[in-house]
Amino acid sequence: MPFFKNQEGYNLYYEDINGDSKDLTDGTIILLHGFASSASFFKGQIKLLRKKYRIIAFDALGHGKSDHPTKLN
Repeated sequence: MPFFKNQEGYNLYYEDINGDSKDLTDGTIILLHGFASSASFFKGQIKLLRKKYRIIAFDALGHGKSDHPTKLN
């Protein structure tokens, strides 16, 4: 699973679909979920969009597969 470490040291989960493809020229779509959700919310959209686009989706801090801190600084 890919993670990005933010400036406070927390791990944020992300998905980069077609990130290494040189054939896609239609651009990149970044999917941002809402409160009490995660990147998995976009499963249906990703299935359709992945045919033409690079897609980046991530789990915000405290959501999905990202770190769930008990106390924020």
